[in-house]
Amino acid sequence: MRILEKLTKERVEENSETLELTGGEFLYYDFSKSHIAENDKEEIRSKILSNGFESKIEGMLQGRNINTTESRPVLHYLLRDERVLLQVEQILGNEESAKKAKTSGDVISNAKEEIIEELARIARFSEAFDGMEGVTSKTFDTIVNIGIGGSDLGTQDGNRCFAGLFQGQKGVFHFKH
Repeated sequence: MRILEKLTKERVEENSETLELTGGEFLYYDFSKSHIAENDKEEIRSKILSNGFESKIEGMLQGRNINTTESRPVLHYLLRDERVLLQVEQILGNEESAKKAKTSGDVISNAKEEIIEELARIARFSEAFDGMEGVTSKTFDTIVNIGIGGSDLGTQDGNRCFAGLFQGQKGVFHFKH
């Protein structure tokens, strides 16, 4: 944590860089919050530029199976794709539009369609939850938050957040780990 005390604009500028890749893509790295030595930064930069990193990024963007452990594409970056998010906004409230979405057989297009559909579902759930409406369309007044295995910090934080949302309203919040 001492490194964060030293975090300044100058430190960020000195310890970060944007590398331009092919196809208009870029890679931004920031070592300003790290204690990494200067020669280690240069070694990492050199490896990025010399080990086919660009072709791996290109493979990711084309939907190739670059996750060799699971033999599948790596498509999580689509969750941040502005075009995908705009399509989610367009179909919210228009279920017919969501049902008409067609897949082309292309890995990226299919993944985008799945992501668009799932993000729209999450948005609808969130909206219903904000109105304290459950999956059966009935109003709820109790939230039970159960932590199973691992750290219970996320569960505790979630419980604190929920409790804060409904201050002054009828509601019971339970936390169990």
